[in-house]
Parts: sequence; C-alpha cells; structure tokens
Amino acid sequence: MSRALVTIFLALALGVSSEPRALEGRVTFLSDPKPAPDLSRLLVQMWNTRDDEARTKAKFFMGPNVEPKPVPVLPDGSFTFQNVPPGQYFVGALRVPTGWWLRSVRFDDKDVTDSAFDFADNGRLVLGLSDQHNSVSGLVRDSSGNPYQQTIDVVVFPRDPKAWRLSSVRIQSVRVGPGGRYSITDLLPGDYLIAVQRVQAGQVTDITSDRQRRELESLSLNALVIRLPESGSVEQNLTAK
Repeated sequence: MSRALVTIFLALALGVSSEPRALEGRVTFLSDPKPAPDLSRLLVQMWNTRDDEARTKAKFFMGPNVEPKPVPVLPDGSFTFQNVPPGQYFVGALRVPTGWWLRSVRFDDKDVTDSAFDFADNGRLVLGLSDQHNSVSGLVRDSSGNPYQQTIDVVVFPRDPKAWRLSSVRIQSVRVGPGGRYSITDLLPGDYLIAVQRVQAGQVTDITSDRQRRELESLSLNALVIRLPESGSVEQNLTAK
C-alpha cells in the first residue's frame, strides 16, 4: 500500500481531513506598545519540514516555488494561509517591525517557536512579537591576548544537540568586526555553547543538516557554556587559537 493511501486511511480513521484547507492566525505583542507598530510590511511564512534545507537558501524565502506563499498581516493582526495541505510545518516571520523580534509561536496553545507543528490537527497560530531584547557580546583575542584582526565568525548554538536543527532560530553566527568585537542579539533564553569558527576560502554556504551537525560537533569540543536570560546582556570574551 502506498504512503499516500496510508495517510488518507489514517486521516479518515482519526476524523482528520486530508484535504488542503485554510489556516488562520494572529500576531500579538508581548507588551503594550503605544502606538502599536506598523504591521503593513510584516509577512508570515510557513514551510514544510521536508523543505528545511531549502530554507537556508536566500531565494527560498520569496521565490516562485515557495509553498505555501508568505502571507501579509492585516491591520488587526490577523492572517490566513489558504489551501494548506496536512503536514508538519515550521513558522517564521519576515520584515518584522524595527525594534521587535519574533519571540514566540504557538499552535493550539502549544509552543512551536523552534519546532514543527502538525497541521493534521485543528488549531490556530499565534505569533508573539517582543521589544525585550537579549544579547551576547564580547572581544575575540588571539593567542597573544591582542584583538583578533583576521576574518573569523562567532557561532552560538544550543547546548543540547537535539536542538541542532538546520534552520533553528537558536543557532546564530556573526562575523567579528573591527577591533575583534562581536554581538549577537535576540536569541530564545536558555543554555548555549559559543565558539569561534575560522572562515575558509570558498566555504560552502548552502549547508546541509549533516554538514551542520558535523561542524557543530567539532565546535562544541572547544566551546564555552553561556546562559542567555529573557532580556539583558551577557559579556563573553573568546580566544581564537
């Protein structure tokens, strides 16, 4: 029996529709801004778990082959995806208003900020925007204690390897600036590893899940542990050996 038929039979047995249907949601603010930010440019995006690697390519965000298409947010904060097939999906936001970031995503009251939700279930999406920021910043030095002057990145990623999903919002990197300074902002609170990564000439940018896991495993060997709060800053200096 084909996988498609199995899916249909299971859907019928569970009383769940296997047909594409609309998915509604709303954008909320986790504080009480006055005046409220302009949401006219904000787009909400969903992508199937099978497309997680494709999402790492810049063209995927707005390309002609993206399904479902990113949808705009109405003035009252509502949005609707039409004709969404049942499946496992991640959610993100594009063109978030300046000074805000996507702090939370919930589906049917389940936190799916950095995980997939099952659209075989009934429910609504609720996206929470926050103007409370956290950050980790510091100085990268060379083995002599001087500010690092060559090209190098700082990578922050979850302490728990189970969270090393390719397009995870918990994995961020930044190129170290002049004078060896770096700063990374707006990460979900929790325990992280932080490490420096040398930039190789001709380095591959279209990274795969397996390649990322191997790189994070290698970085974790010399990484430091940090804990990021809900808001506020963490100072962490690093040494590039």
